[in-house]
Amino acid sequence: MTSGNVSATNAEIQQTCDKLLNIQKQLSDQATFQSAAAELLDWCTDTRVFQKLYEDGIFNCLTVVSKVASQEGFDLDLGYRLLAVCTAHRDKFSRETAVGLPWRRVKPTKEVVLKCPTNIGGF
Repeated sequence: MTSGNVSATNAEIQQTCDKLLNIQKQLSDQATFQSAAAELLDWCTDTRVFQKLYEDGIFNCLTVVSKVASQEGFDLDLGYRLLAVCTAHRDKFSRETAVGLPWRRVKPTKEVVLKCPTNIGGF
């Protein structure tokens, strides 16, 4: 690999990490949650995103989703669809990250379970 290719690859990696950080911020805001969660959901349907380089960014986004999705003004169903897709791909995360993924800490209320379309990730 030439130094030009390495620089381009490093720039692409940094761009993706920056994008994940931006999505994480957008997930915390009711006004931007829907579009950010939909974009992340679209990303997470492509298994190439589940690389060690992006684990922290994805993990941080999922942590925000698990905290805010059930709050008024956010989208619980979209949040759970996102968590479900990532649950399906949890074998692509490192062991350390997979153990700490947010859905392992979520204790859904009866309302959350009833709204959830399927029994996801041990719920």
